[in-house]
Amino acid sequence: MHTEVMPALSRNPQLLRRAQFARFTFCVKSETQARWLSVGDGDVRVLPDLAGAEPNFTLQARDEVWRSYAQAVPPPGYNDILAMVESGQGELDGRDMLPFFSNIFLVKGIVAALIKGDASW
Repeated sequence: MHTEVMPALSRNPQLLRRAQFARFTFCVKSETQARWLSVGDGDVRVLPDLAGAEPNFTLQARDEVWRSYAQAVPPPGYNDILAMVESGQGELDGRDMLPFFSNIFLVKGIVAALIKGDASW
């Protein structure tokens, strides 16, 4: 996983425009890593581990699932975070799912920037 997402997101101004009006935190996890992300006021930041804090939602998958997702041409079922969840390869849970569903395109772009280094999916 990358530690910076803004360079990739800045190449996609439509996503940054969506981030101007969003305010939420979420976590992307694998078996070996976890990245906390904060979205607010047009900025997306990868934060240090926030022990004790609870994100709005968490998206997690095994390391090999994230590696498949990161491929230039991912296999079917690994090409999208929702496809991974629907096929049982990933999990999406949290205390507040409204930010996920109301900002789905933004979340997809952020996850792609975090995992692939490119904010397209």
